[in-house]
Amino acid sequence: MAYYSSQFNFVELNTTYYNFFPAAQFTIWYDNTLANFKFFAKLFQDSSNSKRLNGVEVEVKDFLYNASNLKEKLGSFSCKCTLILRQVI
Repeated sequence: MAYYSSQFNFVELNTTYYNFFPAAQFTIWYDNTLANFKFFAKLFQDSSNSKRLNGVEVEVKDFLYNASNLKEKLGSFSCKCTLILRQVI
C-alpha cells in the first residue's frame, strides 16, 4: 500500500466486499499510506446480497466501526445490491 499510495491518491477496497476485515487491518492500511490518501470501501457481500439488507444492522455497525480506523482517509463506502436489483427488474 505504501508504494500504491505514492502513485495514486485513492483506492476502492473491493476486498472488503469479499472478506470481513477486523479493525486492525484497517489500521494497517491507514498506517501504510500517505496523509492525503483516501479509501472507498464496499460493504461486505453477506450484508448486501445474501441478506438483501434485511436484519443487517449489527453487520453494518461492525463494518463501520472497523472501517472507522481509516479515520480521515475514509472517503466513503458503497453497497453492491446485485441480487436485490435482479428481483426488482
